[in-house]
Amino acid sequence: MDILSFYVNKKIVRVKIEWTTNKNIYLKIKNDDIVVSAPKGVNLKLIEKFVSENIGKFSKYLDKEKKNKLFSIQENFIYLKGKKRQFIVLTGFKKLSFKEIENNLYLNTKTGDEEEVIFIIKSLLKKTLEDYLKKNINIYEKKLFLDSHDIKIRYKTSAWGTNIISKRRISFSSRLAHYDNDVIDYVIVHELAHTLEPNHSSNFWKIVESIIPDYKKIRNQLKSIPNDR
Repeated sequence: MDILSFYVNKKIVRVKIEWTTNKNIYLKIKNDDIVVSAPKGVNLKLIEKFVSENIGKFSKYLDKEKKNKLFSIQENFIYLKGKKRQFIVLTGFKKLSFKEIENNLYLNTKTGDEEEVIFIIKSLLKKTLEDYLKKNINIYEKKLFLDSHDIKIRYKTSAWGTNIISKRRISFSSRLAHYDNDVIDYVIVHELAHTLEPNHSSNFWKIVESIIPDYKKIRNQLKSIPNDR
């Protein structure tokens, strides 16, 4: 992949070129990198001109993301259950997987490609949250005198959780696995409370508060968390 370098806000910003069959040129954020997507055969000077005119806002975006990064492939870390964990990427495996040996986290990849690492990270998040929900969601269902729900886990950035009341199905974002138990518990109770109160009425919040007394503090914390992926 070709790389262009630009001097923006007193620092050097590198931009990867992704050659495509599309007709237009555009910028995007991909795996913490700024990438310019351009049609094959387009003059390099035209690409440089386009990037120069648009890179400012993306550079500011990356500065913000670095402060709130939940995982980094370049720095080999991930936040799991509120704790920063370093991971080691291994190559030469036929199947993408992860394992933990003596508190060391290993990501088994085929080639070490970023897309492979991200796939494994998302699998790790899903498994981590899945294990926690299996042990804890039933506790809160009993506290609220509710029958069990069908649980789905997906990597979502649009919502932390969604309760489809008619189907008794709750979908959680696997991104919750980045955060500590208090945050996860709040989202669990929040979604379960919707089974009793579909709207965010005063009664709804009373239900949440009866289980999570400091829910306001946690809710404000969640509002400040960026949807970075």
